[in-house]
Amino acid sequence: MILSELRTAVQAMTGDLDGVLFTVADIDRYLNMAQTEICRRARILQKNISGAQTLSSFDTYGGLLLPTDFLIEKEVYYGNPLVRLGKLPYDSFWIDQPTTTPSTATPTSYVVTDYLTGSQNNQRHMLFYPFMTPGLTNQFVRVGYIAKPAVLTSPTDIPNLPDQWHELIILMATRRCKIQEDDWQAATSLAGEAEKYYTLLLSEFQDDSDLVNYQIRDEQTTFYPIWDL
Repeated sequence: MILSELRTAVQAMTGDLDGVLFTVADIDRYLNMAQTEICRRARILQKNISGAQTLSSFDTYGGLLLPTDFLIEKEVYYGNPLVRLGKLPYDSFWIDQPTTTPSTATPTSYVVTDYLTGSQNNQRHMLFYPFMTPGLTNQFVRVGYIAKPAVLTSPTDIPNLPDQWHELIILMATRRCKIQEDDWQAATSLAGEAEKYYTLLLSEFQDDSDLVNYQIRDEQTTFYPIWDL
């Protein structure tokens, strides 16, 4: 569905096809908020940073300035060959290592900072441990991350999310319209409907490989040997 079709669907569900109660700007804002929330919760829009990188030099320690569409990382690898890094709690990152000297050694773990201000406004910074020297070049990394979807503005824009998630976008945007008009009963009902649909869609990503633990039939069905009867 394109943006104009999503708008019409929300207007139909709210009974406001003439756009009297909710402006196009309102609906577009709610649709964009909905698709971003879906990406954050469902982890379904993945991008990668890969190849040789130059570490940042605007801070005491070098790191990766993450893209503006970054939401949350999934996996982080570093080095040549690439080795997976563990994640450290950001709250204790500076406290536990107050006087560490920058290093050029391959790191073993990482943290993701809060949102930055200034020229890096609305971006986050990935720092490594041991602390890395700023400005290092040819540092091989692979960061898989969940991205924010592109903002829908033109009537012909198509959401980044797969088609099967479009109905959920509509339900979530409609709920925000109901909140706007203080119809909390309808908003609560729509929240429940959206949650059920969200759970159904997530079932597509459930692991059904041969490595999943499962019970054999004898563990599920009571079995009585003949001498126990």
